[in-house]
Amino acid sequence: MYTPRSTDSDYLKLKRQVKKLMTRKPLGWTSVSDGQTQFRGEDSVNIIGSGLVEGLLRIVGQLLVSGSAQVTGDLTIGGNTEITGETTLHATLTVDSAGKIVIQGSIPVTLGVTSEGVPGMQFDGGARVVGVAQGVAIKSPSGTTGIGVSDASIAMSNGTSFLTIGAPGVSVTGPFNVNGAMNLANVPISDPHVLGSIWRSGSDLKISLG
Repeated sequence: MYTPRSTDSDYLKLKRQVKKLMTRKPLGWTSVSDGQTQFRGEDSVNIIGSGLVEGLLRIVGQLLVSGSAQVTGDLTIGGNTEITGETTLHATLTVDSAGKIVIQGSIPVTLGVTSEGVPGMQFDGGARVVGVAQGVAIKSPSGTTGIGVSDASIAMSNGTSFLTIGAPGVSVTGPFNVNGAMNLANVPISDPHVLGSIWRSGSDLKISLG
């Protein structure tokens, strides 16, 4: 067991930064060595005040911080972390495939790996927003209805019919119903000789046979 000395700079730094160390139950044991400080007990460890950790901080269990905490280095947490107040992040937050971020509310939202096994945002009802090779997709809980957005097009589908807006225009797969006025002011007035194209001869609409 390492016994800290009054001249030990690491010990003095720890003593200055941790204003009050409190547990609801006695700690099982505390160990301070040249490169490591360990607290082991049956309950959580609370740091009230400001805390400065330089190096690797690894926490297994629950961490409650009331006040400001600054970590310079890597922070690994295995367990629950509760943050009350404003949190400012000046670094990259990485969530691996086993982790997730849950935003509570009337309809909770989870950021992480969705039910289909890809990273994205999933609502409690099952609807989700996921990244795909071409862009992003918004999907219904069943996954059969959705909207896909890419640099080249916007596509909508209900599983049987499809509407695509992109080059060279609008494409519809399935029944096409128009409830309202349709403006065909720029319909060609001669046969374009393109199979299926609409053209006008006088007051008659015709379909080109190609």
